[in-house]
Amino acid sequence: VASGAALALCRKLQHMDGSRSLAIQFVAALVMAAAICGMHYTGMMAMTFPEGAVPAADNGLRGGWMGIPLAVFCIALLAVALVVTVRDVKHQRELAVFKAEEDQRVAELAFTDAVTGLPNRSALEQRLLDILARDNAGGNPFALIYLDIA
Repeated sequence: VASGAALALCRKLQHMDGSRSLAIQFVAALVMAAAICGMHYTGMMAMTFPEGAVPAADNGLRGGWMGIPLAVFCIALLAVALVVTVRDVKHQRELAVFKAEEDQRVAELAFTDAVTGLPNRSALEQRLLDILARDNAGGNPFALIYLDIA
């Protein structure tokens, strides 16, 4: 249940950005950690050994050597996770910059004539709406002369 909740939080993060996203990521990580600890300790409690049981003499899994490879593996896994996270953040920032540039380019294309590069009729209408929407537009009368040369 806890791992499902953590995954649901991560799914919700796909459409969020900013500091709130970071806080939810932290909560999701804590929930996932609680789920992992819960599964670990549940498994440990479920495991029972007869009293006085010892490993067989030919058993190669004594455990004395397992610490170093496990630590190396964990450090490598954390390093990969860190690199992937940094790349993801960088990609998200680049994507936001690209989107802003594309929005600006589309706005320029929408309000300029393709042949002359001058403002078009849509730009005129937008400019008029901006002027009329100002708070002080009623106090400053203006005139508009429109010539349609075809």
